[in-house]
Parts: sequence; C-alpha cells; structure tokens
Amino acid sequence: MKKTSITLLFFTITLFFGVQFSYAEDGSKEVRGIQEPTWLFKAGISKGKYHDRQDLGFVLKENTTLRIRQTSPDFKGELTVWLLSNDSKEEVSKKVGSQWVELSSDFVTTPFINTPYGQANATVEYEVIDDSPQKRLPIYEWHGNPADFFTTWDKDNSDFALIKGTRFQLFLPEKDKELVRTLKEFKTIDELIEHLDGILTTFDQYIGLDNSSSENRMSENRYFLKADRNGPGSAYYGLNWTANTSSSTNMWLEKKGWGTLHEIGHGYQAGFDNVGLYTGEVSNNLLAAQFQYEKFGKDADNFGWLFNFGKRTQVDNGLYQKIIIEGSGYDSSLSLRERLVLLTMLKQKAGKEAFAKMYQEYRVLAQQPGFSTANYPLPDLMNKYYSETSRFDFTPALDRWKMKPNIKQGEFNRSKRFPAVAALVDVIPKDQLDTARKSVDKQIMINSNFELVDNQTIAPLGLTGSLTLNLNIDDLEQIKGKKLRLLDGNSIIREEVIQQASIHFEDIPNGIYTIELENSLKLGYSFNQHYLYIKEKENTSTLIFEKINASVLVNQEIIFRGLGSVLAASFKTNPNHQQASFRVASKDPHVYYAGEKYISIEVSDPTGKVIYSKELEGTKNTLGEDTFSFGPDYQVKIFHDETKSRLISSDNIIYKGNDTNIFKMTSTGLLNEQLKNDPESTLMGKIDELAAEINAQKEVKRSSDSDLKQQLWAAMNALSEKNKVEYRKKYNSFFAVDGTQGGGDAMVEVIADPDALTINTVPAFLFKQIQLGKTEKAFVSSGEELGLEVIDKRGIGGGWNVQVSMTDFLSETEGNQESILKGWQLKIPKGTIKSQEGDLDNPPKSKEVIITTANTNQLIFSAEQGQGLGDYTEVLMTDQASIENAVSLSIPTYAKTGVYKAELIWSLVDGPVK
Repeated sequence: MKKTSITLLFFTITLFFGVQFSYAEDGSKEVRGIQEPTWLFKAGISKGKYHDRQDLGFVLKENTTLRIRQTSPDFKGELTVWLLSNDSKEEVSKKVGSQWVELSSDFVTTPFINTPYGQANATVEYEVIDDSPQKRLPIYEWHGNPADFFTTWDKDNSDFALIKGTRFQLFLPEKDKELVRTLKEFKTIDELIEHLDGILTTFDQYIGLDNSSSENRMSENRYFLKADRNGPGSAYYGLNWTANTSSSTNMWLEKKGWGTLHEIGHGYQAGFDNVGLYTGEVSNNLLAAQFQYEKFGKDADNFGWLFNFGKRTQVDNGLYQKIIIEGSGYDSSLSLRERLVLLTMLKQKAGKEAFAKMYQEYRVLAQQPGFSTANYPLPDLMNKYYSETSRFDFTPALDRWKMKPNIKQGEFNRSKRFPAVAALVDVIPKDQLDTARKSVDKQIMINSNFELVDNQTIAPLGLTGSLTLNLNIDDLEQIKGKKLRLLDGNSIIREEVIQQASIHFEDIPNGIYTIELENSLKLGYSFNQHYLYIKEKENTSTLIFEKINASVLVNQEIIFRGLGSVLAASFKTNPNHQQASFRVASKDPHVYYAGEKYISIEVSDPTGKVIYSKELEGTKNTLGEDTFSFGPDYQVKIFHDETKSRLISSDNIIYKGNDTNIFKMTSTGLLNEQLKNDPESTLMGKIDELAAEINAQKEVKRSSDSDLKQQLWAAMNALSEKNKVEYRKKYNSFFAVDGTQGGGDAMVEVIADPDALTINTVPAFLFKQIQLGKTEKAFVSSGEELGLEVIDKRGIGGGWNVQVSMTDFLSETEGNQESILKGWQLKIPKGTIKSQEGDLDNPPKSKEVIITTANTNQLIFSAEQGQGLGDYTEVLMTDQASIENAVSLSIPTYAKTGVYKAELIWSLVDGPVK
C-alpha cells in the first residue's frame, strides 16, 4: 500500500512538472506598411529594396520553432519572415499568409519581418515552442540610453543586438559588443548613427532626391547592415541587406572606411549603369569619393581608395602610360580604380547639380510607358546633362577616353557654343605638368593630371603653341574659299580662308578648340574630328573629310543576347562604306548550349557567293570583330536558337516565327524576306525622328555647318523620288538658311547662287502678353539685338532686295479649331546698317515696314546696282529700344483672347527693286 502510494505520488509530481515547464511564448505585432518607391525601382535604383524589416524583440534559440501567421483582414498578400544571424548559411526565410507557418534554424537567430510595401498594415500572431524563455533582443535607438542598452545585453548575454537609425538598422553579433561599447572612431553610439544616417542622406542628395517632384521623393525604406561570415568577397550589397563578409560588423564601425561607402553606394546605382559603359563596381564609388572629399577635403588623398591610399602619383603615371602612350580607352585595359578616376574627373567638372540632374531626368524617363534602358547609354546621358547643366562641352573628353557618345549631343553642345573641356594632360606638355598643377590644383578639390579644365582655367599659365592643320579631302575645290574657324565657346580665336590643303596658325594659347567650317550645310562631306588640342610648342593635326554616300540613319544593328540577356554578339551595317561587321561579345553566352550551335551568320554577295560565315556555340567562343563587304543586294542569313526572345532589333525587323532570318540589303536598309518589312518606311520614321530633334534645338536648326542636317539630307536623298520630293519640301526650312542665328518662326526663300548671295540671318519676333487695344514691343534678351544679314559675294554689283510677308495669326482652340486674330498691325522700324566686310560708301538701304494684311510682300532691305557688295546686317532693334523705335505689334480691342502664332516669310531676290 505504501509502495503504491509513493509510485502514484511520483507520477503526479512528474505530470505537474511537465505542465509547468512546457513553455509556450506567444504574442502579436502590428507590422506597418510603407509606400513602395516605384519611382526609384523603375529607374533601376534598388536602394535597399527589401532591407527594411521589423523585429519581434527576441533572439530565437537554435533548433526552436517559431509559428507565425498574418491575421489582419485589411492586409492582402504575404509577408516574408527571416531568421537572421551573422552567417547566411544559418539563416532561414519563408513566406507567411493567413495559415500558420513554422520556421526554425539549427543555429541561434533573430526573427525579422520584412516591411511590406503598401498602405495597409499587417498583424502577425506568433508562438515560440520551447521549454524556456527566449533572450531579449537589445535595441538602441538614436538619443537612447547607452547604459540601459548594454545592461540588457550584458544581463541576457544575447547573441545579437540592434542599433536603429532613421535611415538604417545595424544588426550586431555578440562578439562585437565590446567594439560598440568602446568605439574607436566615434565618441558615442549616437555619433555612429549620425554618421551612417548622414551617408544615406548625403547620397540621396547626390542623386537628386530632394522632394521637389514625385520622381524625386525620398523613400521611407531603411538599409539593413550586418555581418555574414559566408558572404562573397570582402563585403557585398544585395536586395535583402548589405553585409561585411566576416563574423564581425567592424567595417560598419569605421568613420573613414571605404567599404561602408562602397556597399551603400551600390543601392544608388541606376538602370543606366553598364549601358554603353561598364560601371558595375565603379559608379557606386563615385558617391564614395565625393563623400570623402566633401567631408575630409584633400586629406582624402591619403586614406581614400580613389588614389590607392596615398599613391596618387603612381595612379596618375599608370593612367598616363595607358591613355597617352598606349592609346587605351575607358573600357580597354584600365583597372577599376583608373576608370573611377576618369568618371570622377568628369563628374567633378560638371558639378554636383549636373550629376543630380542626370539622375532626376532619368527617373522621369523611366516612368514612361515603353521605357528601355538600352535606349539611354550612360555616355550619352553624361554628355547631355553634364554639358547642358554646366554649359561646358564634354564631348571631346568622352571621345578622348573612348566612351563613344552619340554624335547628336556633341553637335547640340557645339551649336550652343559651350566651351570644350579637356584633361590637363592633353593641353599641358608633360615637363610642365607639375608647374601647371601648382596653379590649377588650388581651384579644384580632387586633383590629377587627368583633371578636366577649360581654356580659361589654364590661361594664366601663358602657354602658347602653333598648329599646322592638314586637310585630307578627295577634292579640295569642295572646301576652297570657305572659312575655317577655331572657337573657344562664343569667341573666334583664329579664322583662315581655305586656299590649300594645309593651314598654319601661330601663337594660339594652349587649350582645346572647337572647329567650325562655314557654309557646309550641303557640302556632302563629314570630317573626323571637331576639336583641336594645343599642347606643345608645335602641334600638327589632320582633318579627314569623308564623302557622305549614305546617311548614318540607314545604319542598322541586330543584337544577339544570351543567358540572362547578356550581350552575346552583334551585326551592324555601314552603308556609307558598303560594309558590315559581326562582333563576338561573350565567350560563354549560354552554358546550357555548351558544345552546341547557338548563333550563326552567313553573308552572300549579289551572285550568291558566301563571303563570310561564323558559328558560335554556347561556350568557349573567341572574342573579336570582323568587317566585310556588304552593299546593295547582299544577303545575310542569321540564326539564333532563341530568336523569339533573344534576337533583337530596335527597328522591329526580326521574324520571330523561325530561328533563321534572311535579310537583303537595300539603299534604305535591311529587308527581311520572311517579314516583308518596308525599309523605306523605317527610314522615313528615322528622318522624322531626327528632324524633330533638330527642330527642338533652335541653334542646330539655324546652323550652317550641321553634321546632323547633312545626314538628314543624305537620308532624304535615299528615298524614292516621290518621297524624296515630299520630304525635301517637308523639311526645306532646315536647309534654306545658311546661318548660325535666325528665327525659328521664319521660312526663307533664297533666289540666287547660295554660295554667292545669301540671306544669312533672319529674326524671330516674340511678344509676351498684350492687352486688348494695346501695342507692345518684341522681346529681346539682355545684350542681344534683332536683325537680318545679307551676304553678296558675287562681285558684280547686281543689286538685291529683301521682302517680308507674314501669314495670319492662328490659335488652336478647344476641339482643335483654328481661330484667326483680326485687326492686328506689325511695325518693323527702319533698321541701322552695320558692316565689317562691306562697302559702306555704297551701302544697301533699309525701310520701315507696317504689315496689316497677311501674305503680302513688302520691301524692307535693298541694294541698287553697284550697291550692297559684301556682308551687311540691318539691326531692327536692341534690347534697349523704345517702343517707338522697336518691332511692335498692336492688337485691337475687339480681338479674341488666346495664344497666337504667325510665320514670317523672308525672300531674298536677286537684283534691285523693279
């Protein structure tokens, strides 16, 4: 009996203790949602995309199960739950919805829930099944109590802790407790937080996140910084966090460390990275370098990665050898550091505003339907936004470093008369670089022999040199008698009339100059360079003229992509040379096609003879580019085993139904024999597109030496006769004026030999708001004047006259109905005659004109026989003119309100008034 009683008692006690210590820790937590920064993500800026997360407040022991589910009916979708440590091999993640989900790890971890994107908050319910409580997660927030933080950490001996800033969270392993308690480079944890928050805030500013528009909003999501003993490299950035590849977070605790800046910077890279230029491990360092020099000044030379921790001379010498001696460019043999130096010099000369502007405008572009990163290569973006914001021309620097910007932006820059920039090493002799640097470096924060300068920066050095310019052209008569100018911005530095195949200039200040060849609008030749460098005492350069047989608008490219959309190969046509090329860009475009045919190309001449062929397998291909004949009626047969998704043409000439496409070359482009596309229609679309760009650039539209307009003319000449006539008429205004200035709202009819008698400049009249019954004068920019210029170089004194008329003033109203302004009067005053190259003893005559009727010619400027020889300008008004002496417009009281536009038509007639 007694024995039985003891046994029963033992059983009862055992049962009691089992209930008491079968421990279930449970709770719930609201998980706040934040707005998804789609304006960043669409632009390829990941900026800690899935970094932001919310803790549950405890550390989960090894081999312990966390049960969790989402319970809010307002939240739609799933949450991502992570069990994190300082080793990615120990970590676990799962998607969680309304059903219970279990997570556990063989190691000690900390539970986090990724912050969801969206307006609705989520709620999680969770349980931890264990026979003992879990340790608290020590958390320190800005302006918290460090003593309490470390007391909790010490008392619980927690394996992890968390520091929270406003822009980041730093996840610490227990081994770093003493590093944080006795920070070496910061006085307090708050100072560490301010440093890391400051990096992120500053980087936001660098890329133009200033809340000025919907595309420039600062995002709410925070970075997550941690350690990962099994991470790649020495540190890395990922979509879920950025980590030091170590069991310690010591990298994140350094004030001057490059690693922190480098990894955070990866999140600020955009969709334009690696488009047209490799920048994967480079452009993030642009932000890092700028941050260090802004914060620490020139001392950053000594501890920054940019110049290899104090070895600037060594870095400069390496660049000199590769770029100046060997002729290398950015993407050839340069190291990542050397590439960074070049990008830094470009960015520094352009200024912070230009860099931010590039990001801001790219984000706007990225929100548009059909946006493709391939259409916006980085060199083109830099040239556009660096040049237009700083008002310096970056084209020659980009060209010099072989970054290959497109020709359009270069012409836009030159047409606006932006002064060109060059590397110091390109305009200063090597033996005088040190002396020059002593003068120039004081004006520039980040110094190098490759720092970019304009001519005004180096002018105080007083260096000059001569230049012999050789003209290589198949027919010198084509350019004989034309003026060739060397420009520095708006200033003409030297000007010579071409009489022979060589021009010599003396005593030109060292620097870089833009070449201008007057009246070359329909020359039919392009030349190989638009910039000349004066560096040594004696300089020689050759200008090579190439006949334009076919427009670059006829050029086409077919892209072959591989696994992961890697560029595998490309086929390009060059009708001007009647050639094509095939480039192999990847050794291993698709590992799943190892040993198998993946891509092939076969080219035949008009007789059917195969003149070129190449086959690529998925791996082990030889890189390189081949060029071969490819003129009208040549045929190219292209095979891609993944044609449907990875054979690409921006002209949409790929037939996706077969793996093989066969093309025939025509005078207007490639004809796909299966697709039966219309190459002429494609070319006409390109003509319209380029014409629209030219029309938007008033300086190019007025220019008399435009490469783009020459290419437009050549493209129109390739059209069938009917379309050629139509398109020449459509864009006649682009070619009717041989001048560098003039009205965008003027059509000019030139009757005479355009090389001898020309109307070189015509004005546009812009009126601001005019009240009913009032008269207002035309708007003229400060320091500018309105006028027209006539050049008579015929040498016969035959006389001429200029007549002007104007169309009706029209305004579009609702429903696209045109409204005509009635009762207007335009007065053009008698102008002042000016001339530097004319016979002022026998000048032309000017006349006041009052126009009240549309489409009626009136005489405004004329020369009798024996008069008007040379170059004359009739100044109609200046910015200081009174309303009585100005171009003015009167509006009657009975007119309808609206915005009206009329077209001025200026006609130059050969001969005096009859």
